[in-house]
Amino acid sequence: MWVSSGSGEEKRVAFQAAGRRHSEPFSDGAHRGYLIRLSRFPQSDLEVGLVLALDPERTLQQVAYANGVKADFDLAKGLCRVQGVSGFSGEWEKPHRGQL
Repeated sequence: MWVSSGSGEEKRVAFQAAGRRHSEPFSDGAHRGYLIRLSRFPQSDLEVGLVLALDPERTLQQVAYANGVKADFDLAKGLCRVQGVSGFSGEWEKPHRGQL
């Protein structure tokens, strides 16, 4: 993943570089999965929280980040929605590049 410092400098940080990893079950409506927390990255105070969740039919996927950004994927309909990022409406739409 790419992270930026307070000065605006960007650098790449690998998930496996986290010195501390914790996971726990996650449940939100129809979505079930895991909340994964990563911290103690070398030379950084970065902390990452990821939610990886599916619905019972395994056609809806959700990825959520600690900063409130959330991405949902409807694999049956080929749609996605991104919430919490400027430039995205938060509504279901066809992906602009590639395919689901």
